Amino acid sequence: MCYYLIVKVLPTEIKKFLSLHYLATIATISIHNDYPYIIPIFYITSDVSRLYFATHKNSKTFQNILSNPHISISITDPTNLISLQLQGIATVTEQKTEIIQQILVLANEKSENSMPPLMQIEAGTMQLVAVTPHWYKLSNYSNNTATFVEGSLDNPNEVNKA
Repeated sequence: MCYYLIVKVLPTEIKKFLSLHYLATIATISIHNDYPYIIPIFYITSDVSRLYFATHKNSKTFQNILSNPHISISITDPTNLISLQLQGIATVTEQKTEIIQQILVLANEKSENSMPPLMQIEAGTMQLVAVTPHWYKLSNYSNNTATFVEGSLDNPNEVNKA
């Protein structure tokens, strides 16, 4: 029996935007269908269209992901008036020390005057989460007319540019 892995790849302009930024806001929701829980996170990307972030094993974010892996992500570039929204599936991954170290270094570098909460997590209580996007929308308001690129990775032929 053969199994094939289909890698869903984000468009180049989306991957470029993700690589130029490091801070996102994610929304999770519990299985109890209460209000979304929103929190800022530092993230890194991979070349196979995944985002990674670390969170505490006892955090509400982590507990929500365990009960309902559907999440939304928003990343904004206020200087250039560009924003990216993603929807996808979050999965708990095996501890990859090098990825967690990259996230910690990034969080430390970008938090100039204070220690970010991520840096205050005790060793061994951090969990690595991978996000595989299924939908995206890039909104660019930097010109006189707004442009949008929206698409689904479930159906790569379904890309809309407005």
